[in-house]
Amino acid sequence: MRGRNRKGQLVFEFIIAAIFFFYIVFYVISYLNTTAAVFANDFYINSLEFKALQTSETLLHNEGIWNGSEPIVMGLAVDWPVLNATKIQYMETYCSANYETVLNKLDINSSRGHGVRIEVNNTIGNLMDCGFLPDGFVNARIDRFALSDGGEYLTMIVWVW
Repeated sequence: MRGRNRKGQLVFEFIIAAIFFFYIVFYVISYLNTTAAVFANDFYINSLEFKALQTSETLLHNEGIWNGSEPIVMGLAVDWPVLNATKIQYMETYCSANYETVLNKLDINSSRGHGVRIEVNNTIGNLMDCGFLPDGFVNARIDRFALSDGGEYLTMIVWVW
């Protein structure tokens, strides 16, 4: 009689152990899945922030190479921290007609759904507005400060998505 009870007890213990084992396995898989998603999202946001910083550095620290009103190499600087007001106007006109080319010159991959919006403002208002910022997209924003060649205080805002 004792042997029968012992066999039943072993089956019951095995079922409890198997349920406990599968619970732990599913918990670990679920935890890793949510953790991996958080790290992937953080990596994506960091890469957008880096691209926004890189874009602002390109525009603020490079004089660029301009063929009249067309940029061969992007850049708005005269000498850091001074930006050329004429280049700012040229870039606004060029960007409104050649947005995809601007993205290529700034090394932003538009074929993967990425884009940029660049604003340059002085104390009176907006000097340049290049690109757009769509609703519902994760984006990174960086604000940079400079002076115009006329001595005005300028703010450059760069969004990358």
